Amino acid sequence: MDDDVVQVCSTIISEPIKQLTLAKNKIGGKGAFHLATTMESDQCSLTELYLWGNQIGDEGVHHFASAIEKGKCKLTVLNLEDNRISTDGARRIGAAIESGKCLLTHLFLESEWC
Repeated sequence: MDDDVVQVCSTIISEPIKQLTLAKNKIGGKGAFHLATTMESDQCSLTELYLWGNQIGDEGVHHFASAIEKGKCKLTVLNLEDNRISTDGARRIGAAIESGKCLLTHLFLESEWC
């Protein structure tokens, strides 16, 4: 699925999509990289992203955290439940939120991996 995310990202840029659910699609770190890079784009209008039940892991969380810290990400809701994210990954996204550039109002990280 990671390679298919590239096509989804093109659609996110070309269409005024506000909410996107890609739950249980086997998205890993590579797919998370493409989504996070897309969220940094000025053309991205996405505010809610639901990715529960994938395989994003700490690598993917790092990409999302980096996008948040850059201050261009418009997300207010990010659901990363059940994505094999460890305590270290949760800390990384927490640090990004504390950067002062985060617009998130809802973050979901529930997982048996933490």
